[in-house]
Amino acid sequence: YGGTSLLYSQNSGPLKAPREKGQLLVKFIPGLSIERIEKVADECGFEIIDQIKTLNIRVCRLKSGETIEGVLDKCKVHPDIEYAEPNFKVRALDNDKKEP
Repeated sequence: YGGTSLLYSQNSGPLKAPREKGQLLVKFIPGLSIERIEKVADECGFEIIDQIKTLNIRVCRLKSGETIEGVLDKCKVHPDIEYAEPNFKVRALDNDKKEP
């Protein structure tokens, strides 16, 4: 389970940040075929709905009956998954404004 998210603490779990309901972001280990990625997704209880190509991350939706906590637990121990976290809603800051 590769890196640690800025919004994830190993001691306290995910922060109570707004997130897209029923979605997670998953980064698979390099070199997997599409067929293997889809099989791993099925094994872990989610389906791929989009991709962030520049980061090689898949946007995924939970399968019916799955919980985000349960799916993340499966992802943490799966050898083909490098990283997974809830799909947190983030907002860019406007750095063009001068602060007094």
